Amino acid sequence: MGTALVFIGVLASGIFNAVTLGTLLLAGAATVVAWDAGEHAINVGEHLGRGQDTHEIELVHVAGTGVVALVAVEAATFSGGVGPSSLSLASLVLLLVAIVLLAVALHD
Repeated sequence: MGTALVFIGVLASGIFNAVTLGTLLLAGAATVVAWDAGEHAINVGEHLGRGQDTHEIELVHVAGTGVVALVAVEAATFSGGVGPSSLSLASLVLLLVAIVLLAVALHD
């Protein structure tokens, strides 16, 4: 729930143009990495038990997720100038709904 609220804050910052594109992308990627790290820690704890030391497994997973997130941010920054520069509000809302539905579908 906490990462969802942070992500909504990132989206609101983007809608109101409060930050630069690079900052917005990094904040969004960091929010997704934090959410993924929490989910992974919970899943590893369920599979191995609470008494096990899982710090190394979690650090490797977070490092891998962070690398993928940085590559995605760089790709988005690089492709930021390609195509139309303005999105209508309706297309932005449809894009966000599609992202949420994809995340829900991949979660299960």
